[in-house]
Amino acid sequence: MSKETHQKFWLDRWQSNDTPWHQTEIEPFLVEHIQLNKAARVLVPLCGQSLDMIWLQNQGHKVVGVELSEKAIQGFFNQHQMNFEIEEISSSKVFRSRNIEIIKGDFFDLKSEILGPIDAIYDRAAMIAIAPNLREDYLLKCRKLAGSSFLREDFEWLLIARESSNQEHQGPPYDLSFEDLKNLCSKWTIVNCLKTRERPSRSEKPEIVKESLYRLQAKN
Repeated sequence: MSKETHQKFWLDRWQSNDTPWHQTEIEPFLVEHIQLNKAARVLVPLCGQSLDMIWLQNQGHKVVGVELSEKAIQGFFNQHQMNFEIEEISSSKVFRSRNIEIIKGDFFDLKSEILGPIDAIYDRAAMIAIAPNLREDYLLKCRKLAGSSFLREDFEWLLIARESSNQEHQGPPYDLSFEDLKNLCSKWTIVNCLKTRERPSRSEKPEIVKESLYRLQAKN
C-alpha cells in the first residue's frame, strides 16, 4: 500500500465515522506499565481520539498527538469540552489545549522542528494500522523524531501489537508478532515483551486476538 492510498483509507474512515478501533476506556496496558518518573512530553502517533491522551494529561504529562484527520482532532477536543487554539507552522496545523496538542498531518511527513523534544513514545495501535511495507519506515521515523533522547535510560517507548487466530485475517489492523518486530529493529533497539492478553475480535469475524505490549530500548 502506498502512502497516498494509506492516507485516503484513514481519511475516508473518519469521514464516515467508521472507527471500530476506538476504545471507550483507558488502555490497561498503559496504566499498568508506563514508566515515567517525572512530567514528560509524550508522542502519540496516529492518535485519533484516544482517551489515553486524557489519562496521560491527568498524570501531569504533556501530550503531542499526530493525526491525519482534522475531523478527528476537532471531534476529540469538542467531545471533552476543551477549548483549543490553532497555530499554523510551515505547512502544519497545531491544535493546542492545556497540556495536549495535536499536529494535523501525515506522521511520515512530520518534522522534528515542528514536534519538538520528546521523552516518550506511546503507540497504542499506530504501527498495526500501517501497511506492512511501511513498518520499517515508521519505526525509523519514530527513532529519528526521538533524537538523542532515545539514548537516555529513562526514555520510554511502549508499543501495542496484535495477532489474530484467523489465518485469513487481512488488515488493517495488521498482525505483528514479536519476531516481526525484532526483525525490523533489532539492529538498534532491544525489544521486550511485557505482557500479553487475549480477547474476542471487535470485528464481525470469528477470531481471537492476542494483544502484546512491548517496550523498545536503545542498545548500548
